[in-house]
Parts: sequence; C-alpha cells; structure tokens
Amino acid sequence: MAHPGLHRRTLAESALTRKLAYRAVTSPLQVEQELWSALAHFFNHQTHHRGQVHALLTRLTGEGPVLDLLAYQRLETAKASP
Repeated sequence: MAHPGLHRRTLAESALTRKLAYRAVTSPLQVEQELWSALAHFFNHQTHHRGQVHALLTRLTGEGPVLDLLAYQRLETAKASP
C-alpha cells in the first residue's frame, strides 16, 4: 500500500529537458540547467551531506547511526502498526 501522503504522478520526458533557472546561495549569478541534471545533482548533494553527518556522529559517539531511508520507513511503519 502506498503511503497516504504520497501521490503518484508522472513527468513527461519533455519536462525533464526544460531549463531550470535559479541562483545559488554561493553566487549572485543566475544558473540554468536542464531539470534532469538539477534533480541528479540535488540527489547526489544530499547523499554527500548525509555521509558527512554520519562521519561526524560516528566520530562523536563511536558508532554511526542508521541513516538509511528504508530503515527509517520500516521503523515508522512498525511504530504505526498495532
């Protein structure tokens, strides 16, 4: 069963090649790139930061926490089950 907060939608291939314009926090210049490329970057960048957090917590506590999304979802599902 799908999570009640998630909605299934499709994105046309043509939408993925549209240009996305934004300003980075580190520069006032406007940047443009195709949506598919930006999405790949966003995913990769969050993975980088998750790794940094894991390394920091491991160094501080001696044991790194589980930061895996699937593990979190399974835990939350188990909590919600009677």
